[in-house]
Amino acid sequence: MFTKKNDLIIDKIDFVWKVISRYDTYISTTNYKATIILTLNIFLISGITFKSTEILIIFNNLPTCRLAIVIILLLIGISVIYSICRAILAIEPNLGKNNNQNKTILFFDHVKSLGSEKYLEKLNNMKPNDFLSDLCEDGWNLANILSEKLRNLSHSVWVFKYIQITLLIILILLIGYVMIFEK
Repeated sequence: MFTKKNDLIIDKIDFVWKVISRYDTYISTTNYKATIILTLNIFLISGITFKSTEILIIFNNLPTCRLAIVIILLLIGISVIYSICRAILAIEPNLGKNNNQNKTILFFDHVKSLGSEKYLEKLNNMKPNDFLSDLCEDGWNLANILSEKLRNLSHSVWVFKYIQITLLIILILLIGYVMIFEK
């Protein structure tokens, strides 16, 4: 039956499968979070676009404040576009860096290029060590994909949290100031 060496390989295969499953979960949640950031950014830019003329009318008699508001609105627009671009990059499908000439039985592009007969043949002839090697390569590839997605999501969230929120607070304070003290 199985030797101790084979038991160890099976344990390693089980471990790597769990790691891959964990990466897949992180990739799915990253896509979901990026979609939420996209939605919030679209809501923000839509609201500001529809209300910008009303906001600017408040500052008709205050040219300096009006200029400040225009600059703030432009900065919000630029930051929204940047945040949207990074969120889209986080969602974008990524085939990773799997350029190995040896076609693995896990990477979907390799499976497709093998064809069903060659795929079955390769699967039937595979030894446990070869399977572990394929799993490790797939895990490495998913780790790279996940790292890139999380980096893009992080940039998008940072811009949304710190730049856009700050600019919105300044905008609200300026509008409040003018409505209270200038009327």
